[in-house]
Amino acid sequence: METGMNLFDEQEGVEKSTEKLAGDGERGVGGESSSPGGQGDRSGHGNHGGRGVRGGRGSGAMQGDRSGQPLATRMRPASLAEFAGQEHLVGEGKMLRRMIETSVIGSMILYGPPSSGKTTLAHVVSQETDARFEVINAVLDGIKELRTVVGRAELRLRADGRKTILFVDEIHRWNKAQQDALLPHLESGVITLVGATTENPFYSLVNPLLSRCQLFELYPLQHEDVRRMLERAVADADRGLGFMELRVTEVALDYLAE
Repeated sequence: METGMNLFDEQEGVEKSTEKLAGDGERGVGGESSSPGGQGDRSGHGNHGGRGVRGGRGSGAMQGDRSGQPLATRMRPASLAEFAGQEHLVGEGKMLRRMIETSVIGSMILYGPPSSGKTTLAHVVSQETDARFEVINAVLDGIKELRTVVGRAELRLRADGRKTILFVDEIHRWNKAQQDALLPHLESGVITLVGATTENPFYSLVNPLLSRCQLFELYPLQHEDVRRMLERAVADADRGLGFMELRVTEVALDYLAE
């Protein structure tokens, strides 16, 4: 271990000396990558020059990808065609799909386990119906934030008639008074509520709110659904990893989808 560390320190010292002698112009050519430890410089030496070119191309592509958002965020479906899973809700001829396609959207509660697609489905609803998408997290936000969103929704509705979909994540975290604060705005039509919960809504939500919403239960994603999303992420060059030209085997896809 000590010998390995000494060799590493010696190599690092040589590289630093080389950089100093090369000058700023040389460093500009060999140092496209700003990663710690001079990894960008080492990748361009010797027989690994090709890797350096591919890495540079990847760096350029990554710099243009939505300000460094995580892959899952970049690949979030924006339409029903991209949405995977929950065929009992959004399959051909199913109720929620018909609501979305006809833009006749009422307030709803999405009930299901974590990572089943509740937030994504709410986002798809807003995209397909050309509505403004507002988000409130019930863990962090309360009535004050709700009033702010409602104020914007009222102005938007008067200005251009555009509807507002309010997505309340973890809505079961709100107490009775906070849930009741939603009721007048649902009745007036200023906002359309899409609430997401992992808890049984018949126990965690007040009856007046439930009576004004449709309840949709989501199931855990199946193996085929996850694999479909992985394949799309690997192939998509604009939002996913397609620019890297990855070669992923069938076995690897199956393993990742488990």
